[in-house]
This record gives sequence, C-alpha cells and structure tokens, in this order.
Amino acid sequence: MSTALRTLSLSAIAASMVITGVEALAEPKTVVDATHVVVRKPDPGRAFGWPANGGIWSWGNEILVMYLDCPYKDNPGFSNHDSEQSHSSSKWVTSRSLDGGETWGDHRVAFPALGVNAPGVKPTTLATPIAFDDPDTIVNFHWDGLAAGARTYLYYSTDRGRTWHGPYDNIPLFDAKAVTGRTDYEVTGKHSLTAWFSCTDEETEDCYRGSTYAFTTSDGGITWQKGPRTSREPSPCGSKYRGMDLPLATKMEYGHMPSTVRLDANTLVATFRSGDAPGGNFRAYGFPFRDGWIDVTRSTDNGKTWRPFGGHLMDMPTLNSSPPALSRLPSGRLVCSWGYRLPDDGSGPTAIQARTSDDNGATWGDTIALRHDGFDYDIGYNRQVVRPDGKVVTVYYYRTKADSQSPTYIAATVWTPPAAPTRGTAARSPAFYYVDAVNGDDNNTGASLDQAWRTLQKAADTMASGDTAYVRAGTYRETVTPRNSQTFAAYRSEKPLITGADPVSGWTVHSGSIYKATVNAEVYDVFVGTNYMHKARWPNFDGDYLDVSSWAKGNASKVAGNCQVAFDTLTPPSDLVGGWYSGIHGTLNFCPQEGRIKAINGQTIKLTDIRENDWWFTDPKHSGAGLGYIINHLNCLDQPREWHWENDTLYFWAPGGERSPTARWDWQPPNPKTPGRQNAPTNRSNAQTPSYPWLDQEDWENLQILPDEIRPSNHDNGLEDPGTVCNPFAEGNAGSLIQISCPFCARLYS
Repeated sequence: MSTALRTLSLSAIAASMVITGVEALAEPKTVVDATHVVVRKPDPGRAFGWPANGGIWSWGNEILVMYLDCPYKDNPGFSNHDSEQSHSSSKWVTSRSLDGGETWGDHRVAFPALGVNAPGVKPTTLATPIAFDDPDTIVNFHWDGLAAGARTYLYYSTDRGRTWHGPYDNIPLFDAKAVTGRTDYEVTGKHSLTAWFSCTDEETEDCYRGSTYAFTTSDGGITWQKGPRTSREPSPCGSKYRGMDLPLATKMEYGHMPSTVRLDANTLVATFRSGDAPGGNFRAYGFPFRDGWIDVTRSTDNGKTWRPFGGHLMDMPTLNSSPPALSRLPSGRLVCSWGYRLPDDGSGPTAIQARTSDDNGATWGDTIALRHDGFDYDIGYNRQVVRPDGKVVTVYYYRTKADSQSPTYIAATVWTPPAAPTRGTAARSPAFYYVDAVNGDDNNTGASLDQAWRTLQKAADTMASGDTAYVRAGTYRETVTPRNSQTFAAYRSEKPLITGADPVSGWTVHSGSIYKATVNAEVYDVFVGTNYMHKARWPNFDGDYLDVSSWAKGNASKVAGNCQVAFDTLTPPSDLVGGWYSGIHGTLNFCPQEGRIKAINGQTIKLTDIRENDWWFTDPKHSGAGLGYIINHLNCLDQPREWHWENDTLYFWAPGGERSPTARWDWQPPNPKTPGRQNAPTNRSNAQTPSYPWLDQEDWENLQILPDEIRPSNHDNGLEDPGTVCNPFAEGNAGSLIQISCPFCARLYS
C-alpha cells in the first residue's frame, strides 16, 4: 500500500493491515556490495533450474547447491517454463564452491529425477538409521509428482553430497492427498530430524487446498510422524472467494514450499510461497487467474503450534509468486530473498529481490534489488546460505534479457545486507490487545477482555508493529487510518462485522414497491446486509451486471449537429429524457461516450452535455457500432434490487417486491455451487415491509450505502466497470484473521 495513503474507511484499508500486513513494495533499493556469478550453464539442448526444489548446504565457505538438469524446450506463453522437467532424462545435479560462492565447480550428477520413468530408479525401504548429527551427512527430500497420491522420498549423503543413497520410501502419505516435500529441515539430535513438507489437503476438479506440515523422525529416518500445520490454514473448499458476495468460489488456496529458521530454543519463523485463485467466471469480475505472495508464520512453543506473523512479506498480484529463501545473519537479523516474476511478454525486467528484518520477522525493511536484469517469468526458486563473514550467498536459476534466446542457467549473488534500520536490532515480543464494539471503552488499556477498547482506530493508533488485536463480535462502523504493520483477528468463535458503509433509515413508500429516504450525499453503491444492489438502468438485467450481453447495441454518430445513438433493435422508453447515456463504441472501445439525453425519437436518442468532445461521435475509432445503457433517471427504476439517487433522495425497489400479508418464502440459491443463507418459510404481516428471501427485518432496516470517500477517483464515469464495485464489509470468522471481502478496495489505492 502506498505510503501516501490517506484516511479511508476501514474497508479500503483493512487489507493493508491484515491481508497485506506490510506496505506494498516501493521502488527497490539496489545493493551496492553485490557480485553476480554464473554457477553453471547447461550443455546444448539442456536447461538448469529450481534450486529451491533441490537444496543448499554449507560448511563454512564450502557450499553445495542442487538443481535440476533437463531438456530445453522453447515454450512461449505466460508462466510457462522453457524446459521439460518430466522428461525421462531429467536428473538432479550439484555444484560446489570452496570460496564462499565466488567460484563454482565439481559439477556432479546426484541422482535421476523421480516420477519421470527414469531407467533403474526403484525406491527401497531404509532399514539402517541415519546419523543426522554427523557434520558431513546431509539429507535431501524429493517427490515423485504433484498429482494426488504423490509421495516424498528420502536421500542422504555422508560425504558432503559427493555420493548419495536413496530413494527411500519410508515417509507415508498419512491423511494427505499428496506429500510433495522439498529440502527444508532441522537436525534435532543424532537420529532425530524435523522436515517441513508441502501437502495437498484436498483436491477435486473445482478445488485445491495445500498446506505445509512438520514431519518428524526420531529413529534415523526409519519411521515418521506427521505434526502440525505450519502455514496459514486455507479456507474450506466451497467457500466464497475472499468472502465476497459474488458467485465465485475459491478454487485454489495454498501455502507451501517453506523456508524455515530457528531463532531460539522455542521460536521458529517460516516463510511460504502462497497464493489463491478464484473459480467460475472470474474474469467477468476483474480478477486475475491467480494471485501470489510470500507468507510468514511463527511458532513460540518449539514448533507445536504456528500462527500468522507480520503479514505478507511480498505480494505478486496476478502471478504465482516464487519460493522464498530465509536465513539468519550472525547479528540475529533475518534476510529473505525471492525471484520477482513477471510475464514473459517484455513487461519486465524481472528481478531477484530481498528484505531484511531486525525484529525477528514482525516487520521488514525496504525491498532490495539484488539484480533486476531478468528476462521473463522463468527465474528464481532461490536458496541461500550465510558465510562466516556475514555475507549472503543467494543461488537461483536465471537468464538475462541478453540471454533471452538461451536456456536458463544457475547463478549466484554474493552480497552484504544493508546496515540495520535505525529503529534498532533488539527483538520485541509482540503484544496482544482486545477490541469490543459493545462493551469496550477507548479510555481502557486494551490489554484484557474487561479492558477492551471500543474502536479499531484506537487499536491502530496504539499498537506497535507486529502486535495483534482480537476483535469481539459487534458492528464496527468507523474510518480508520493504519499506523503500523498490525494484525486484527476475530476473537475465538465470534464474528465481528467491519463496514465502511453508512446505514439509511427513515424509509417511506414512494409508489408501489419503491421506497425512498433522505440521503444528503451522493450515493455510489447500495447494499442490503452485505448483498450488492444495482443502480437502476435501461435495459434491465437480472444476473451479472458486467455481462455486456444485457447492454443495448447501437451506433454512435453525429447527424445534423446532434450527437446521437441509434439502437439496433431495442426502443428506449420515451420518459427517460434527462437520463444519462453511457456507452462504448468504435474500434478502441475503451473511451466511454457519455451525455445527457435531450430527446428520444423511436430507437434514437439525442445527447447534450457530452462528457468529453463531440468528435468522439465522428472519429471512427470512437464512434459507430457499440453498446451501452441509460442510467440516472428515476423511471429506470422498474424492478427489484434497483436504486436511484437524485436531489438528496435515495429511491429503492425492495428485493423480492411487494408481498401479500400471507406470503411465504421457499428460497433456494440460484447456483447450487454458491452457498447462501436460507431462512425457514416466514409469514409477513405488513405488506409495506420489504422482504428478501435470505434477509430478515433487521437486515432490511440496516440497508447501507457506500460513502464517497472510499470510491476510486475514476468512478465519475457512468460505466459500471469492475474497478468501481467494492463490497465495504469485512467479516471475521471463527478465530480467523479478519479479511476484507473485496480485493478491489486494496488495489484501488496501491
């Protein structure tokens, strides 16, 4: 989130405190003390990649890195890799440095890749315990696929990676659909070890949920136990995408490919490659195929339980993010690096970036660009180690723009992290506070339930970076300015409702099923409960308001000095004179033709008060065939769920229309894949009381409007594009982080 963020309603800034947690990345600062070296380039017809899937180990200035050697294949397109990872000749190879990453050699084949039908690869069962505490012994984990049923296999070396034993099939699936472990582990004793593996929790055609879990062995790798989840818990399959009241389910949500470090005897911090993706017709609502970020969690009880910590370390909107590499410096500071990936469409350059933390991961410093000369999406998968002199050696796969026609290779950056921020290096234990909209008082300390604050702004003003506020049930109707990187979480099983909308009361009947109330401010959006209502328009629409098939087709032109639109088949009502036409015409189809209707003659409307220039109706790029609709006229309000505002009066047709005193409801969700709230059949005793199948009387009386201050600046055009719709409600589920229910709110001010 930009540091220029002004005071906004909570719905617009909740993501900066909860979802994002830390401010979005500013222009990265380039590291001065950094040396880039080529670890190894592939032979003709081959490609190298994915050190994060291999691993890295060090003994002082001796460093070993593992990566994949596979056939090269030019595979253009967004997020594609120019390689054939699943080819039967794919193999894991290693390179070694003896001078702290400055030069590399001793290139060896470790073992063939699993899951690619490589000849001679047959897992066996380990029978002799491994002495993990031997300083020359290292362990590697690999999986045999990513589909359901995939398993993780154990390899080990007793000579610093020069020769390898395995694969061993001792690690069960347990209750996971798949276990796809990489090499992220901690030796805890002679025969004991904890490894952190990516697992598939659930997978169907319409749903994927992935998490990271701790796996432990205490007998040298012969038997294993599955421990706690270390990543954030994903939402259940079938849940609405980011909690929004839209016909979109969360198709994919995951936190995997961890990088974990220990801070002390009881504290560990882990970072994850995380992301989500909507299902259904997500493009109609302006969502990308996928969003990615780097997540952070922490355990303060030696790995028994884990909680989200400090928010997102990095956000990569529209993309699949990249695995992080987390290390601890001799000073105790943390440093995390990753590959910042962009589409391979020339929009780069992509980069290798990093951030440091001097408070054990609660907050992170400025983004550091280790290098920013990458060619495309196909980079990163960092692993890194810290040298005895405090320099960091970050290894990744890469290619620059100058290498754009060549296969990816393995590179390394040897760099010195910048000096610690001026706020100091002393670690501070995060504090916990409480907010209660019903019984709280902002004069309290906030430190306990009986001393809870009343408002979220009090918490935002008081809490330091890394602190958490537990929010009790109630409605929080306020404008909040975030101060630091903070976490707001629902208290236990309670469900607080945070809204940036204002209630409307004083409703009276205007005519028929249309009600009216005084609202002395221009209205941009209307909600019943948390359900979005539509601005009245012609032609009507019953489903998705973004579905252009419901717009009226016509031709925009200038005839006899009049800007006009002649509709192809539809005839607008003659009583819409004075309304406003919004349409998109011509070949450019991104500049709206807009104007006030001064006359309607059959299928033709004539316009005045043209929003831009008359030449838009003569220039072939902006005129001719197109489509549009009419808004801003009370006579457009002719069906349920519609509203109109003019002259400080809000008009609204109650959802469900006017019903008789004995009307009964038997409602089903319009889409069985979209769960809805259903009430038992209800008798209504007042024909003038608007009713809605899944809303009760209190919901109706709490009809709310979205105030102007959290609208985007481009909302003044009449077009209802995806960037102008934002659900202003954030609801905290049982014990969960309070999530803003619409991502547009966060992005509008990025």
